[in-house]
Amino acid sequence: MSDSSWVEKLKAWPSDVSHVPLPATQQWWRPFHEAAQEQHLQKTYKDLREYFRQ
Repeated sequence: MSDSSWVEKLKAWPSDVSHVPLPATQQWWRPFHEAAQEQHLQKTYKDLREYFRQ
């Protein structure tokens, strides 16, 4: 298996996943999950800025 083939698969993977419809039980949950991820990213960014400011 060459390196390029798994790199291509890796690039294709996220878009493939986004096209998979969520089960009905997860439809309502998704916005909360995405918001939580965003908040986590913002917190991580703030923490890193604080860390490097020292």
